[in-house]
Amino acid sequence: MCDIWKVTETREITAADLERHLADIERLGVEWI
Repeated sequence: MCDIWKVTETREITAADLERHLADIERLGVEWI
């Protein structure tokens, strides 16, 4: 199984994180985050 499920620390996505990926998000047609 993937190790991502073993991570116990919480980390929120920041506005800067979203902005950096905005072009990809729009290209993929994402409507809800």
